[in-house]
This record gives sequence, structure tokens and C-alpha cells, in this order.
Amino acid sequence: DHMWRVGRVGLFPLSRHELTHESVEPPVRPFINFKWVKYNHYCLQVPCDFECQPNSIQAGNTGEYISEAGDTLFLHVHEAFTLDQLVQLKRDHIRWVAEEYKLQLVREEKQFYVLRNQQRQKRMNLTGDMAAWHCWEIIIMTPSATLICILLRRQFIPPVCNVAQDIAVILRCPSDNQGSLPKDLLIRAHLIADSFCPASTTVIPYRKIVKAKLDGLRFDDDSFDWIKSHLKLNTRWQNYAKAFLKAIIRIFMDGNPKWFSENLLKSSALRFEEPGSDEEADGEPKTPPEDIDGILREVERYRSDVLPEDREVKNRWMSRVSRYFAWAVDGGVLQSKFTLDFMVEHITLLPDAQYKKALSALRFLMHFRSVDMTKPYDDSPIVQHLKEGSLRSWTFNDRVMRAILTQDYLRKRLGRHNELEYVECLANLLDSNAGTHVKAYICRIFMERNDEKKKEEDDSISLAVVPSLMQILDTGGPFLATYASAALVNLSDGNDAVKMKLFNHNVAGLACKNVKTKDDELTCYTLMLLVNLTKQPHHRNVLANSGFLPLLYDLLTSSYHLCKSTPGLGGVSARSVAGSAMKVRLLTQVCILIGHFSIDEVYRQFFLEEETFGHTVRCLLWMFDESEPGGTLLCKVMFALKQLCKDRADQMQNIGAHVVGRLVERLGGKSHGREFERTSEFLFQSILLLQMLVTHATNCCIIEGRKDYWEKDKDFDAYMDDLLALPQTQKINAYEDRIRKLKEDVQQAISKGLPPV
Repeated sequence: DHMWRVGRVGLFPLSRHELTHESVEPPVRPFINFKWVKYNHYCLQVPCDFECQPNSIQAGNTGEYISEAGDTLFLHVHEAFTLDQLVQLKRDHIRWVAEEYKLQLVREEKQFYVLRNQQRQKRMNLTGDMAAWHCWEIIIMTPSATLICILLRRQFIPPVCNVAQDIAVILRCPSDNQGSLPKDLLIRAHLIADSFCPASTTVIPYRKIVKAKLDGLRFDDDSFDWIKSHLKLNTRWQNYAKAFLKAIIRIFMDGNPKWFSENLLKSSALRFEEPGSDEEADGEPKTPPEDIDGILREVERYRSDVLPEDREVKNRWMSRVSRYFAWAVDGGVLQSKFTLDFMVEHITLLPDAQYKKALSALRFLMHFRSVDMTKPYDDSPIVQHLKEGSLRSWTFNDRVMRAILTQDYLRKRLGRHNELEYVECLANLLDSNAGTHVKAYICRIFMERNDEKKKEEDDSISLAVVPSLMQILDTGGPFLATYASAALVNLSDGNDAVKMKLFNHNVAGLACKNVKTKDDELTCYTLMLLVNLTKQPHHRNVLANSGFLPLLYDLLTSSYHLCKSTPGLGGVSARSVAGSAMKVRLLTQVCILIGHFSIDEVYRQFFLEEETFGHTVRCLLWMFDESEPGGTLLCKVMFALKQLCKDRADQMQNIGAHVVGRLVERLGGKSHGREFERTSEFLFQSILLLQMLVTHATNCCIIEGRKDYWEKDKDFDAYMDDLLALPQTQKINAYEDRIRKLKEDVQQAISKGLPPV
């Protein structure tokens, strides 16, 4: 413990004590200023100043504790579910539970920022609990309080080891009005969560029941590894899985002996295990057959006791066998020496005879089967299944499907020129019962389509997948909706047909719905999608009528102060929040959308009128001062300011008085005396904003009067002349003409006589 916390070697303390005559294990003493409490069959350590608060139902053991300083601790122990039930509830990973908690914690908060949202490792096991623990940490700061939510999942709970239980530890601390995390609050929260342990330490696993479930293949892939390492138990079908893998390796070795060494089949990992006494009593054969068909016949014969009319039991059994064999083939036995990725990648290179055998094995591992388990297993080609539009009525193995997608097997089978069929197959998978990771990978395929490929394609190819992505955007949850939004950003870029299709599928309503979730990543990609969709007046009108403008204004006013970019901070301070890259990206999209809507006079008035969105310009001016010089956010802030002051002399004067001096200084490569890199985008947006502002004589007066923070003996013309020598300006169309026109406008205003400032 000393080396873990301090990071250096220390002397081990030596103490002497007389041997006890009773075999009673001494309890673990709590940390200093902490005490043990019990709640719902669990023990944990909480600070001594926290007292349990009664409620209307019970006086104690309520799970709510309040300290003298006003800090509140909430404990919530969820009902235990089996691993299969968690999959059906779409809570098979603790990350999905964390998303639900995050949405609930910020639902009523208008202003908040997420300081941390990531996986964490639980660091204590004070009662020697054999179950596996997973942990997720969320830190949210609001104007009134700091919320630390640590979610724990206790998995493989004995005695049966097929159950998981979720626990939430929520610590709420009132804000100190300094924008920083209270001292030692995070350490206390970690100690509380890390000390969580079951109250009973005598529960031992029922090995016979676990073994029976193993033989029935009632566990998932991760469970096989955990049970083997912790309980030293394995299913009786491990030899059949090894024989199945051996048969596949022989097929590939017959096709091309160079792929594998002959010693691979003799490796210890593929050596058959001796059957146990109970297996011998059941009459199980000691050595499985060597061919794939014989192996499957032997495995299916295991359920020969099933009545002929009860096909569902046997079908479910074979479905579990295919899942277990897929786990064994995909590194479960040989690790990286043989995986599904290798099998799928090289299967098309086999000769015809070996190819047919390997393809038959791959189909069994994929195991396309109707959700109606009374129907038999369908051995049709995989591509034929994917072409069908009713995949929701079928089940298959997600592990094998991921390998097929990652190794481009589907595209190879369809042909490189059948892009439409390929996209339609992917759309069918998005509409299917596939798992979260399969659908996320499909979204990534569309996210990574480059511009050259999109130009070569027909619009029908992109349109084919839009309805499926919109369905995920609506019902997929924050995680998948983020991926779907990112995919639609790429598909809609420069494609009017896709944009029209999106509006036909109510993209405006779904965008408002996703922005209201207050998930930063989902909101950011939703705004990026809307940036593509707001380039036409009628599209902007549809979005405005759906109620999007108040949401956009709310995003601006609640997040504008987080525009600072402060990289490299590893602490948990407000500065690290202000430097959040996601917040900067989100504000960048907000500024672009404000600029797009300000093209229309009616919406420009909304942003400028005090009765509606009167703080828009003030927030933008604050970001102009505080955002990173030369950064993308600053460029988009200038774009929004330029659009807002169009045809508004009062706004030109107001904005110009604030930005003209600093803008000229930044064009010289310095901001508040510090040098920064000037990008071509920054130079372009700066000149456009200046061109708009110098049409008002007052701003020309500011330029003529110079600023104290400008370089000595350097006027406006000198700043402009220096810009022409920059290599970045060569990328800007007609930049020299813009500079010349800008100088002429200023000189013309000066020659006419400047008004007093």
C-alpha cells in the first residue's frame, strides 16, 4: 500500500502479538476519520461527520448521509440481474448505466460541465471478494454544486457466478463560488467507493451448479475466461472446441501450408484435456471426431433426450454451441495465433475444396437463425441473409459479424463495383438485432468515406442508409446516436439529396431532442450536422419552426465562458474544464449556426433584440477576447459577428469599438503582446470582419487614432502591407485585392472627415 500511494519503497512495519486461541478473523479497521456503515448487504467506509438521514418510511439505513458542512452522500444498490438479462436490458456494459445516470443528474441543470466521464479501477478488496468489480466515474460541476458519481458493478457474484449488481455512490458538495473542486472531496469519494465490499465473506461458489451451467454453455464469452482463472473449471465441450479449431486450421494448412507451422497443431493449447469422472460416467467420448461435421453431430447428440416436437430446446443449444466455438476460434484457445479476423481475411484465398469447408464452418459460427427458435438453423449464404430487408427477425453472432465487417469480406463477396448492394446490406444490419459495437462500427464506415469516393458514387448509395441512421438517431441512445450523427455529417456534406431526405425523416425534431439530452458529444455532432443543413433558407426556416433557436441561444449563454483552451492540465480544477476540447468544438458549431441563421433578416433580429436573445453579441465579444488566438473558435466567432452586424449601423459601432483595435493587433501576429500562429482561415475571417466594420466611420476613426498596444511606429497601412508577404495569404482567393480595398475604404473615410469617437 505504501508503494502504491507514495511511489517509493518503505520499511515493512514489524509488530508482535500473542497467538489467539479462537479462529476469528479480525475486522479491517477504517481509515482515520472514517467509520464502517452497512447498507443493503454491503459495507463501506464513510467520513465520521456524515450522519444517516431518516425519511418518511424508515429512521435508519436509508442510504442518504449528510455532513456538517452540507455535503450529501447518496447510495443506491440496484437489483441483481443475470448476465443474460443485462443484455436484454441493454445494460451489459457499465458505460450504458453511466449514460443513464449522467442524463438524470443534469436533467434539471441549465448550466453544467462534465469534468470527468471515464472508466476507473476499484482499488480495494477488503473482504477478499472473489467477484469481479468494474467502475465508472462521472464528475459534474454546476453553479450550485459539484457532483461526483461513481458507479460500481459487482459481476460474477457467487454462489452461481452468473449475476451482476450495480451500485451508485453519489457525493454532492455545495459550490464554493470559486469554480474549483473542493479540496479533498475527490479523495473522500474514491475512498468511499473503493471501500465498498459485501457484508458476507463466507459465500462460496456452488461448483457443481457452476459446472452444470458451464456444460450447458449458459455463460457468455467473458465468463468462460473468468471462471477458468478463478474457479479452475471448464466446460466439458472444451475438447470439442479445440477439435473444431484444429479442423479449421487443417483446412487452411491444406489450402496454403505456408500460413501455419506444423507445430501449431501440436501446441499445448490444443492438447485435449482429460475428462473428469462425472463426464466419464455420462458416457462422453474421450476423443472428439476430427472433421467438422462429425464434431457437430456429436455435440447435437448431447440433447438427444429432447422430444422431437420440442425443437426449441435443441435449437437454443446449438446456438449456444456456435457462440462458444466462435469464442474459441477467435483467440479463446490460441490467442493471437489464430483468430476470426485471420480466418475471414484468408478464406477467399483458399482453393475451392477447402473454401467450401471453411465457409461451412464460418456459416455455423455466424449461425443465422430465426428469432423463432422452433425453426431450424438456416445454412444459407451469409451475403444472401444480409441482402434481406427483414434482419430484425433473425439472430446471429456479433463477434463473427464484426470480423466480417472489419476484414471487408462483405465488400469482396459483393464486388467492388456493387457499392449500392453493399450499402443496403449495411443498412439492413443497422435495422437488425445486432449489438451496439456492430452498429457503431457500421457508422464508422460511413464516417470515414472520403470526398473522392463520394463524388464517384450515385446519390442513391448515400440515400440508401439515411433511414436506418435516422432510426438509430431516434432510438439508439446517446452512444449510438452520436455515431449516427457523425456518419450523417459526412454523408450530408455537399449532398442536397441527402439533406432533403433528412428533413423528410424529421431531422429537425430529432436534432432538438438530442440537444436537450445535454450530452456534449452528441450535442456537438448534432450541431455539426445542422451546420450542413442550414445553408439554405427553407432549411433554416424548418429548424427555426421546430424550436431550435432557443436551444442554440441556451447553449451559447451556458457555455460561452468555457471557451478558453488550457491544455496539459491534469488536475481537477475549473481551468481544466475551461480547456475542454469538446466544449470548444461545441461552441465553434454554435457560432457557425448563429452566422448561418443571421443571413436571414428575421432571425438576425432575434439575436439582436434584448427581448429575445439579447446577450448573443455580449457572449460573442467575450469569446473574442478569451478564446485561443488564431484558433478555429475565434475564426467562427468573427464569422458570427460579421453576420450579425450586417445592415445594422448600431451593431457595427458596438462591435467595432470592442474588436477593431485587437483585430489589427492580431493581424500583426500578436495578442496581448504574445505571438501566435496565423492560419489562412484566421486571416481570411479577420479581413472579412474588418471590411464590414470599416463601412462605419467611427471604426475608421479608431483605426486612424491607433492603439497603445500596437507596435511602435506602425500604423494600419503597415499592418496590412505586412500581411501580403505571408505565405498563408497565397491560399486565399483575391486576398491582395481585399487588402487594397480595405485600405482604400479607410482612407476614403478619413478624407471625408471622421466623426468624434
